[in-house]
Parts: sequence; C-alpha cells; structure tokens
Amino acid sequence: MKHFPWIFLALVWGACTRELKYDRPGPEYFPLQEGLWRVYQVIDTSFTATTTTTNPYGLTLDLKPHYRMEKQGSQELDQMGRTLTRLETYRTPDTSAANYWEHLVFDELWTLHRNNEFAERIEANIRYQVMAFPIRVNRRWDGNAYNTRNAGPDQQLYTYVNTDTTVTVHGRTYTRCVFIRQRKSNTLLFDVDTYEIYAPGVGLIKRYDRSIIYDDVNLSSLTTDSYIRIQTLVEHN
Repeated sequence: MKHFPWIFLALVWGACTRELKYDRPGPEYFPLQEGLWRVYQVIDTSFTATTTTTNPYGLTLDLKPHYRMEKQGSQELDQMGRTLTRLETYRTPDTSAANYWEHLVFDELWTLHRNNEFAERIEANIRYQVMAFPIRVNRRWDGNAYNTRNAGPDQQLYTYVNTDTTVTVHGRTYTRCVFIRQRKSNTLLFDVDTYEIYAPGVGLIKRYDRSIIYDDVNLSSLTTDSYIRIQTLVEHN
C-alpha cells in the first residue's frame, strides 16, 4: 500500500501524455516563405438554368476545370502592424492545355498572416482564420471572427476532425495531415459541406466546398446559387 500514491500518479501522468501526444504547435502546417509556390487542379461545378415549359426548374451541370497557382511574395505591414505575406494567385482558362505553366495568368492578390494563435488567409479583403494553434483534435474556433459570414449556411465553426491522417492526392502521399471541417449542415433548404486538409511543411493540399441550395417552392429542385468546388494539390516546390 505504500506504493499506491506513486502508482496512481504514474497512471495519471500516463493518461496526460497520451492526451497531449496529438497536440502540434501548428506553424509547420502553414509555411510562410517568399518564393514558395503550389499548383492546384480545381474543378468548379455550377448549375445553369435550362427552364422550359415542361421542366420549369431544370438545371444542367456546368463543369469548369482549371489549374491554379499560388505563389508567396514579399512581406509587408498592415495598419495594425501585423506582418502580412503577399500571395499572388494565377489560373488557367481550362485544363485543355498540354502544359498549364504556359497558360497561367494573374488572377488576384491575397495575403497571409500567422502568429502564435492563428493562421489567416485574406481573400478579396475577406479575413479567414483558417487554423488555430496549437493543433488539437476536436478543437473548435470561429473562422469568421473578422468578417460577416457568420449566419445561416455560411456559418463556419472550424473543427480539427483529425490531426494525424494520411492523404493521397494526384499520386503523392502526405502523412500527419490535419483535417479541418469548416462547415457542415443539412436542412430542407440547403446542404453544405466544406473542409480543408493541410500537410506539414506543405500547407493546403485539398479543399472541398459544396453548397447545394434548394428552391423554396419546389424543394426537389436546386437553385443556380448551388455549386461544388474541389481543389487538390498537383505539385509544389
């Protein structure tokens, strides 16, 4: 019985270390360095109205596959004194070209920011907190804390669903990936599901974004606001 307290403490300590082994500091999943580039294949699916007298709610699929490149540039300070990294984005008109490098054209300028608590991506002046540090399974945070997309189907409460998964995209396998569910909801009027997957030392390797909006008169039909977007990493430096 004299050794009971020590046995108890050992059990408690062991349980704690098992809980904490999945924590990751996080910055390695959101690398920032001038000159880093990533090329993605993007498949955009939208729904075009084809209304006729016999099919008043008819919609057809409109697939728009293309390639997208993101290239990190120089750093600058914003009005709050935070260090931002410029992110130049390029895209091709479609995937029919044999060499997409020859068809990439400038698209938009975004910015990135990372501190000890969050990683942020600013797209078209919309600020998203895409990661929270440290990384811990089931941790949740408000990805839209600094924008107005926080209601209805656009509400995004990000969650680390998996912090140690293996993912293969375009023939390349990435280990120790983190799976972040940004939103998932299914009602009579909409079906939305958005998630991102990040790999250490690489960053974003996959993004899936589905927003299916049903017509409020004919619930079996979709509206033209519906879309599905899948972005997967093809190559990187």
